[in-house]
Amino acid sequence: SSGINAEYGGCLGGGTMCVSRNIQSTAADGLFPRWMAWISPTLNTPVPAIITLSSMSLIYLFVDAFALIPCLTTMEWFFYCVTFTCLLYLRYTEPKNLRPFKVPIVVAVLLFLITATCIVLPFFSEDRFTVLIGFVSLPIGSVFYLAQKYYLRRLQSAASSSLSSPSPSRESSFRQDDDSLRRESSLDRSSVYGSMTRTVG
Repeated sequence: SSGINAEYGGCLGGGTMCVSRNIQSTAADGLFPRWMAWISPTLNTPVPAIITLSSMSLIYLFVDAFALIPCLTTMEWFFYCVTFTCLLYLRYTEPKNLRPFKVPIVVAVLLFLITATCIVLPFFSEDRFTVLIGFVSLPIGSVFYLAQKYYLRRLQSAASSSLSSPSPSRESSFRQDDDSLRRESSLDRSSVYGSMTRTVG
């Protein structure tokens, strides 16, 4: 039992370190809320991302694990399969690109076949309904992603338009400043001319 506890603790720590960094980088790219991208200057760790991950893990405790594990594992294999598919596609369409690390094509094809098999097999098991729920939930996440991208694009366009075209209040304040400067310069000139005439007289 001690070995199992040690293995569970190591798996939990590794998952927390990896997934929290994924949340932090995704928030830094603008896909998640910006407050999740904050990194503690003293600990150098993504504290909001770790708190979010821990909160989600506590919520999962109230869900049946035997129903949740097949769904999550199948979705994880699905994203791995998408990754290897993109790798093969880019290797075919852009073969001359400079790559710092190049995976052998045989390894990429083998991993693609393994992940595709792990996706298809759960549909022939007793957990096919749970796996289907996971695939149905993917478009829901896409809707939230597109809505957030649209909202961020509106904010960026509003900020750029406000910077490019000054507001009427700014223009009026600029005009008032120009008028005051002109009055001060005219007063300075009249005072100089008056002192000169008194000196000459």
